[in-house]
Amino acid sequence: MHAIVREANRVATLSCRPGTEWRDVHRAASLVLAEGLVSFGLLFGEPESLVDSGAVHIFFPHGIGHMVGLGIRDAGGLLPGRVSNANEFPRLRVDLPLLPGYTMTIEPGFYVVPALLGDQDFRERHRRDVLTSNVPLID
Repeated sequence: MHAIVREANRVATLSCRPGTEWRDVHRAASLVLAEGLVSFGLLFGEPESLVDSGAVHIFFPHGIGHMVGLGIRDAGGLLPGRVSNANEFPRLRVDLPLLPGYTMTIEPGFYVVPALLGDQDFRERHRRDVLTSNVPLID
C-alpha cells in the first residue's frame, strides 16, 4: 500500500504545473490509487470508472491537498465565477488552476474507515466495485 500511495504522490506532484486545474491533480492521484487498489484486490473494474463513480474515494476520502501560505492550513477557494458542487465527495478545498508561486501540499492516502465502509448507501452503490469480505465493516 505504501508503494501505491507513494506513486500517487509522485504522479500528482509531477502534474503540478502552471495552468493545471487542481481537480486534475486530485484525479491523477485518484487514478493511481484506483489502479493500485485493483491490483491489490480491494477494488474491481477499470480505474477511470472507479474514479468517476466515486468508488475509489471510500479509501481516499479527502482532497489531494491544500494551499500553504500565511495561515497554517490555507484552504484555497474557488476560481471567481466557478460554482462548486457542495455535495461532491470528497469535497476539494481548492478548485483553482495552479499559478506560478502557489505552494500546495500533496497528500494522497489510503484509509480504512469503518463508518464509510459500513454506510448502506455506499455499499449498495458500489457492491460490485469494492471487496468487503476482508475489510472490517460496521453492520
